Amino acid sequence: MSIFQTLFEKKQDKSLENYFTEIVAHLLQNDRDLLFAWVREIENRLKLENTEYTSGQVLTQQCIAGKYADLWIDLRANSRWDVIQIESKINSGEHHDQLKSYAANLATDFSNAGRRILVYITRFYDPKDPEEILAQAQGQVQFIQMRWHEFYYFLKKERPVDTLAQQVVLWMEECGMAHSNQFTVSNLSTMKDLLNLYSLMDASLNGDVRARLGEVLGLKLSPAPVLSHEYNCYTLCNKYDDNILLYCAVGFSLGSSIQEPFVEIDLQINPTRKEYGKFQPALESLVNQYGWEKWQWYDDQNAIEEGEWISIGMKKRLSDLVLEESNLNAIIQWFLNRLAEIEVVKKAYSKIPWEK
Repeated sequence: MSIFQTLFEKKQDKSLENYFTEIVAHLLQNDRDLLFAWVREIENRLKLENTEYTSGQVLTQQCIAGKYADLWIDLRANSRWDVIQIESKINSGEHHDQLKSYAANLATDFSNAGRRILVYITRFYDPKDPEEILAQAQGQVQFIQMRWHEFYYFLKKERPVDTLAQQVVLWMEECGMAHSNQFTVSNLSTMKDLLNLYSLMDASLNGDVRARLGEVLGLKLSPAPVLSHEYNCYTLCNKYDDNILLYCAVGFSLGSSIQEPFVEIDLQINPTRKEYGKFQPALESLVNQYGWEKWQWYDDQNAIEEGEWISIGMKKRLSDLVLEESNLNAIIQWFLNRLAEIEVVKKAYSKIPWEK
């Protein structure tokens, strides 16, 4: 087991993305040659001429136009200044128009910089359209997608005997970030269980849960549960776009090599709809009302003032429910209990247009 996995298990905050970002930032900030080598990898992928940088700084959670960049790299070559913003996703996907917003900010707020590069690096396959991402960037920003397994192989090549780098390599293996687009023998073994797994999840979500979700929220649901590679989940939900007021997803967070699977329910409110502000008291009531196993804000509670989607939810480790004698019924009942809680709050705030 790597030292990073040992430390991660002792952390109360189990945000894998933030934790891993800090590790990568520390590694690059304290090894300038490694930083410049990775920048050259990015330049080569973009077919840019390599720059002989004289200094570089790596920052995390840098505030850019009110948003926080996962990784921010300042690069200097004499009087020239270049910037690279890196958005990392491990167990989730891009938020609504997140990359497009970052690209626009780079174009308008960093006009003094020479190169402005936006990097989207993920564990899972999550293709993006560069033209769409750069639509508001006025031709001033370059965009590239990468996968974390590429950084893994880069690190193995550049620092084969460095103790700290090899601990990072080991931890990436433990986290499933070393996987490339290749089938393995273990993959073939896992595939045999997929059909039964999906059958069990379908049995949990269809039937009573689907009917109850329709009764409580009156949403037009997907014909079948949806598998999301971006968010690594399998959920029953309504369509997620700018035209809806309320988004609800009920289902399974599929976990990873170091994070357990969960059952979960998620509610989100669209900031572009005029009814948006009326929902905050109702969501606060859900968060404040239901015991130790309670609803939680997934976003900053000030999001409503900033025009962002409000999101709250509740999750429970699947392993806790599987221990029960009739675990399929226990999972179904967990979903039904959450929907009952929503119904209580809905009745208390009946003037809100829940079903628009």
